[in-house]
Parts: sequence; structure tokens; C-alpha cells
Amino acid sequence: MEYKLGKKAVSIIVLMLLLLTIDVAFNIEPVKAGTITVPDDYPTIQEAINMASPGDTIFVRAGIYYENVVVNKTVSLVGEDKETTIIDAGRGFGVKVVANDTRVSGFTVYNCTGYQSLDGAIVIRGFDNVISNNIVIDSRTGIVLWSGGNNTLEDNMIVGNLPTSIGLVIGRSGNNIFRNNALVNNSYCNLMLSEVAYFPWYVQD
Repeated sequence: MEYKLGKKAVSIIVLMLLLLTIDVAFNIEPVKAGTITVPDDYPTIQEAINMASPGDTIFVRAGIYYENVVVNKTVSLVGEDKETTIIDAGRGFGVKVVANDTRVSGFTVYNCTGYQSLDGAIVIRGFDNVISNNIVIDSRTGIVLWSGGNNTLEDNMIVGNLPTSIGLVIGRSGNNIFRNNALVNNSYCNLMLSEVAYFPWYVQD
């Protein structure tokens, strides 16, 4: 009789431990996305991106940032105010997106005076990215979509103001959505299609 009770007690203990293990396994909280602020947390935008985790938001306070920014993670890059949060790129590109499912919004990107047409103020080489509410000004090439797709461009203003400036270049990229963008004073052309590999690409007024 005592042997049977002992065996039953052991079974109950094992069952309780099993239930506890299952409860712990299903109550592990996922890592929550955080917010990194520039320059409070890191002095440059690129350093903040380098230190970010996928899913983080990088909030950039108003100011002038002399950088060439590469977005190589799934993050949201958000400027405080598109008229006063400025990326001065100099030669080469301004912001290059080489990840998927990112967001870039709220910036003025200017002074991208490189001679390569693919060194745009904003370059997107990925999928499912959103580029919105930005100003591109005084750059030889405004926005470049290249080797990607399913990207959304909305509420951006691209103002050339340079000899032989190009507003928007699309190449090897399809299924993109364009909504409420303004292309102004791009002296060479507002839109260039180059080596487009697949269609359709979708335009909304």
C-alpha cells in the first residue's frame, strides 16, 4: 500500500514539473522593439543604425548630419521634421536602403552631387520598404529604385536645381507604389526607366 502511494506521489510531482516547464516555455516574452535617439544616444545616424536591432525605431532630432547613411537592417528611420532634419551627403549617395521592410521618413536629403546616376539622394535596393514625407533637393539624382520591388514612395518632393539632374530612376524593380510625389525642376528628366526587368509598377495620383 505504501509503495503504491509513493509511486502516485512521484507521478504527481513529475506532472507538476512538466506543467511548470510548459508554462515557462509559453510565457517567454518576445524582445520588444526599442527607440534610439540621435544624437542623444549616438552622435551619428549611421552609428545608431549599426547598434540597432531589427524592428527598432531610430529617431533623429532636427539638425544637419554630414553623412552617407546605409540602412542595412529592418528599422524605421524617422526625422523629427522634414524641413529641419537634414542629411548633407556631399558626393555619393545620401541614404541607401539595402534591407527589406524598412521605413525612411521625415528628412531633407541634399547636396548629393556624385556623377553616377545610381548614387541618388535616396537609393532603395530591397523589397517592401516605405519612403515617405521626405524632401530631396540640389542632388544630381533624387530617388533611385534598383533591384527590388514592392516598395512604396509617397508624399516626397524631389527638386533638382542642378544641371542635368534626374528626379526618379527605376531599374530592375517592379510592383512599386507611387503616391502624391512631386518632381520639380529636374533639368535632364523627371523620370528615367532603365533596364526594367519586370512589370507592372503601379502609380497612384
